[in-house]
Amino acid sequence: MLDYCSIIMRDKNMLKVIVSTLLVCMVVVSCLIASVPAEPPGKTPVIIGFKDKPDPGLIRAHGGEIKYEYHIVPAIAASLPEQAVEALKNNPNIGYIEPDCEVAIAEEVLPSGINRIDAELVWNGTEGGHDVGLDRNAGDGIKIAIIDTGIDYTHPDLDDNVKGGHRFQENGAINDDNFMDDNGHGTHCAGIAAAEDNDIGVIGVAPGAHLYGVKVLNSDGIGWLSDLIAGVEWANDNSMNVISMSLCTISDSSLLHQACDTAYSNGIVVVAASCNDNSSVKFPAKHGSVIAVGATDGNDEKAWFSNFGPEQELMAPGVGIYSTELGGGYKSRFGTSMACPHVSGAAALLFASDIDAAYDFDGDEVWGADEIRKKLQDTADDLGEPGRDDYYGYGLVDAYEAATDLTPPIISNVKAENVNSSGTSIIWTTNEASDGVVCYGTEKMNLNLTATNQTRVKNHIVELSGLPPVTTYYYEVQSTDPTGNTAIDNNNGSYYNFTTLDSMHVASIEMGPQYNGMAWTWATAAVTIQDYTGTPVTGAAVYGHWSGLTSDTDSGTTNENGRIVLESDKVHKIGGTFTFTVDNVIKNGYSYDSWANNETSNSII
Repeated sequence: MLDYCSIIMRDKNMLKVIVSTLLVCMVVVSCLIASVPAEPPGKTPVIIGFKDKPDPGLIRAHGGEIKYEYHIVPAIAASLPEQAVEALKNNPNIGYIEPDCEVAIAEEVLPSGINRIDAELVWNGTEGGHDVGLDRNAGDGIKIAIIDTGIDYTHPDLDDNVKGGHRFQENGAINDDNFMDDNGHGTHCAGIAAAEDNDIGVIGVAPGAHLYGVKVLNSDGIGWLSDLIAGVEWANDNSMNVISMSLCTISDSSLLHQACDTAYSNGIVVVAASCNDNSSVKFPAKHGSVIAVGATDGNDEKAWFSNFGPEQELMAPGVGIYSTELGGGYKSRFGTSMACPHVSGAAALLFASDIDAAYDFDGDEVWGADEIRKKLQDTADDLGEPGRDDYYGYGLVDAYEAATDLTPPIISNVKAENVNSSGTSIIWTTNEASDGVVCYGTEKMNLNLTATNQTRVKNHIVELSGLPPVTTYYYEVQSTDPTGNTAIDNNNGSYYNFTTLDSMHVASIEMGPQYNGMAWTWATAAVTIQDYTGTPVTGAAVYGHWSGLTSDTDSGTTNENGRIVLESDKVHKIGGTFTFTVDNVIKNGYSYDSWANNETSNSII
């Protein structure tokens, strides 16, 4: 049995293609469960969904042969006598029983695709570039599971990037690590997603990504739903970043739906081809947790075969896509199968990029599946009707705009703090780590001075110093994120401003002895405070302390001459020294500049 979404175009003669398509579409009108020689006589392949924990003993007691016991969903895939299936439907511990349907490749309906979605701008930096540039994002280390017919891991354009995989075939009859492709479809899809940068053949969307071949389809491109669920479970268990499924089925399996949902909730971006019979989107692409990908032609129009519907999410090139082929060669194919890995590769590039603060919904500074998905949607090139539509979804995937942070930081809370006579601290916050620059000057239109802090932070402090007192400065702040996006905040063109304070200093300390007959003695300190022009400062609070013969503290306020006389404690008349030291001088609107003091302390014997 062949699922009608598995249209295999083998002839160049388009008439034969159309006839073949019609024949297949007429044959399959439901999910049949025959024609698999490995199935035991008299038994039916099904998937049993349990309400709680799977019970393999129950299945065996009813004569069942277990193929898979899943943990990504509470279910068992097995072959059971028909009467046992009917009996189990009445078991209160079983939620539902689904036929184990066939799934098939969504094939082939041509390597312009990489260039069309601007992937080379991410890892090369120039239009049409074909080598990964130094320190460029090529999706290095991001794990892509190609759930398909396997991967030819000996192909010279794939061998270094293929890191592992598994095989699930024939209702679980085959379950091993031999994921070698025996059809070519999976190898072609793998090359689109992540063929190597090695100066031969082709290069993939994410040439630094790691590929994992999860073989669930046989040499004819046919497989079983139970094998597909096992493949999704394997990808989930092995912490893939992206699942790429260029296959489809008409079966709306609750268990496949749950498996995809679980993988997505665990941070895996799940991508699938929408299928190739110019009708509604098929499963698994139709599930809400899966990105449904349709195919465009060389004119950015929906390819004639590409499916459509409200679930359509993204489009990618799917006509005449040149990629790796079984046996070390290359071939052009067409289909949503070819479109799907373009999106999978773009997701890998996005995973490997710096988090875009505008999409960091949970604030953890790490890409999540929902964040990746949203940015792929928002950066797609709109096609068809404005906005999302049933034929083009959000539009053609744009790898460059998706994997490149083009959004500048958001600046807020700009202010000047701790203003003094010679400078201030300019502070502000950004929503992402970035550097800080303050441009300032005494005229709004001539901000000819700059101060910077190259440390990438969210809370910025830039110190300004060496400024003259009583001078008004206008300023703006700038922040640039790691990808070079710069934000400027100049207070909506009005510019921020601050005025340096007047400075004051100790002009003199005049010491004088005091006596009370022959018994007591003390000292006075006449402190004069002046501003930076030498003008006496009235009303300045002077604080200081005595040392030597006494250790008391004193304070007072200057008169109209900027002068205050402070006295030490009295002591019995003995030999020694009285020393007075100014500790601080305070007056609103002034900054005490101790570096400008003519003297800070004085003594008398």
